[in-house]
Amino acid sequence: MPPIDESTPVRSGSEASDAARPALWKIILREGSLYFASDDGYLYCLDADDGSLQWRFWAPPEERKPYRVLGNVRLISRWAARGGPVLKDGTIYFGCGLWPSEGVYVCAVDAESGELQWRSKSLGYIKNGLVDHSARRDVGLVPTGYLAVAGERLIVPAGRALPAIFSRDSGRMEPY
Repeated sequence: MPPIDESTPVRSGSEASDAARPALWKIILREGSLYFASDDGYLYCLDADDGSLQWRFWAPPEERKPYRVLGNVRLISRWAARGGPVLKDGTIYFGCGLWPSEGVYVCAVDAESGELQWRSKSLGYIKNGLVDHSARRDVGLVPTGYLAVAGERLIVPAGRALPAIFSRDSGRMEPY
């Protein structure tokens, strides 16, 4: 698979099945910009009028290389964005990562500039977490599903486990 960079076309419509970076989650439209998270581990911002790339944000820390694995019959990033983005007060929140042992992240990104506001790796290891309604154990969670905002809290779904709650301002995870 060739590397994905600014020159790689973002496909839509009938070409979507061939896209190198499928967007599994809703696309957010805000003030002439389209935002979406992708299986390649990036959050993208495109101009809504002409589709040009305004910015893209690599969710894992810089030292993480964009290694690929087979997922859904295509090559995807180990840090695929499976935590669907939500926009609130000029900030986009989303999650990425497939395996806690490899690193999973929840990020807050400025919608205008694409600059990181905070990144949390707290989901990767939770000591004595409430995994099920009555079971406590050491666990790692994967952000999977649509994130939601409730006041000053960010709710991060984790598949079949209970959701995690973060402070929107600091990125600090509440006790789990």
